[in-house]
Amino acid sequence: MNLIIDVGNTNVKFAIFSDEKLIHKEIFSNSNWPEIEMLRNEIYSMPIDQVIFSSVSLTFEQLFPAYPQRWRIVHLSHQLKLPITIQYATPHTLGLDRIAALSGAAFLFPGENILVLDAGTALTIDFLNAENIFLGGNISPGIRTRFRALNTFTHKLPLVEPDVSFAYTGKSTASAINGGVMAGIIFEVNGYIDYYKSIYRNLKIIITGGEYEFFVNYINSPIFAEPNLVLIGLNRILENNV
Repeated sequence: MNLIIDVGNTNVKFAIFSDEKLIHKEIFSNSNWPEIEMLRNEIYSMPIDQVIFSSVSLTFEQLFPAYPQRWRIVHLSHQLKLPITIQYATPHTLGLDRIAALSGAAFLFPGENILVLDAGTALTIDFLNAENIFLGGNISPGIRTRFRALNTFTHKLPLVEPDVSFAYTGKSTASAINGGVMAGIIFEVNGYIDYYKSIYRNLKIIITGGEYEFFVNYINSPIFAEPNLVLIGLNRILENNV
């Protein structure tokens, strides 16, 4: 059994894979140590053979100060044996979540041109070609980041919660903010998709990330929604390195 640990800025995800199938997943706030400790004690009793750890904040020793010696542990980095080839000018700055998501995409759709949309705190749009070569991508603010920016960097605009039933022409300040953010980011995503589809035939589009559901009904192309894409990619990387 494989233990997958993905530590972000806000949450910690734990997943168990067996025979490349996700059989269990838990998500906790980084600060929810009582629940994390309870799960950790359960994990210690499981027949775990190998572990992959990806983190932007906590260390492995903070989460598992007394892990079993039988565990084979892999720490995610761009220098591992990956299922993708990275053609990025600064691979050492490439986000671990992007590496994992692209690896998951390559596993799910081998031999395909793939556009990976990760809708989280940041919106990342990455392209992987049919030879599993990551050619690059772009990063812009995610949905909630845009709402917070309008509230933080202005004196009077309120903080508005995202609402998918937005109007393209706002009739109040709140609806104008909601429509401006939601329509703007949807136009942005569809614009990228149209651009890549004009170059690559049979383009696969995968969407993941915490805010992926906001986009599902507004993308003007067939998409594959996979909220566990990063975990799937981490598991694939682990299998390549043990």
